[in-house]
Amino acid sequence: MPILALLVCLAAPPGPEEAARVQFHEQRVRTQLAGMGLVTGWAVVNIVSGVAGNFTTSGEVKYFYQMNALWNTVNLTIGAIGLHNARRDRVRERGLSFAAQQKQARKTQAVYSINVALDVLYLMAGATTLELGRVHDRPRLVGYGASILVQGGFLLAFDALMIAAHGANLRRVRAFAAPTATGAVLGLHGAF
Repeated sequence: MPILALLVCLAAPPGPEEAARVQFHEQRVRTQLAGMGLVTGWAVVNIVSGVAGNFTTSGEVKYFYQMNALWNTVNLTIGAIGLHNARRDRVRERGLSFAAQQKQARKTQAVYSINVALDVLYLMAGATTLELGRVHDRPRLVGYGASILVQGGFLLAFDALMIAAHGANLRRVRAFAAPTATGAVLGLHGAF
């Protein structure tokens, strides 16, 4: 009889808590994959157009393209590593508890929040470089400054979007734990 009860339990479909945990995990990974795919695509377009622009233009425009290509070698590296990590996390973190997955999502949001602060610094550096180039009639500084403004603007929008996307996933399903006489109970509420 105990074997029959065990088989019935094993054959039963997952409860709503398990389904919510899996859905949360999959959405978090999809968000990361989409974001890192966007960064990687942006980087490839900017590297290709930057190299072409570097060899076919002159003056400020040449330096604009040159910095786009240089800047996006870093974006390409970050995007490729991010894609690899998201694919790895899809499998590695599948078995994490719901609370651990939420903690990981909040940590990811914190990283993007730090990036927003860096993006603002990029914008300030780009504006300063551009203005110095104009004041001192230095085409390289003008082109580099304009490029840094464009790249910083993209990254600011990207990081804000990723914060919002991960936040939306966190708000969709909220978990709470409550102790009982027989142990802890995990309950879920939210839109499913």
